[in-house]
Amino acid sequence: MTNATCCKDIYDAPHGEGETMGKALNTRLVSLFEWLKQALIVARQRRALAELDDHQLADIGISREDAEREANRAFWDF
Repeated sequence: MTNATCCKDIYDAPHGEGETMGKALNTRLVSLFEWLKQALIVARQRRALAELDDHQLADIGISREDAEREANRAFWDF
């Protein structure tokens, strides 16, 4: 049995192990999508923080240095 046949049999199976693998793959894809969505939200918030002026930053109790450090973090670092 080739890998293609093996995988086709698993994913085409109506019940049992193939169904479990399909659900596991779906769960992982949903988790990846949710993680990416959150990473993009954080990146957008960091850009907005970087655009605040010194007066606005002082109003929320953040120094320019702290704002720049946060804005320069990688999008996946949250």
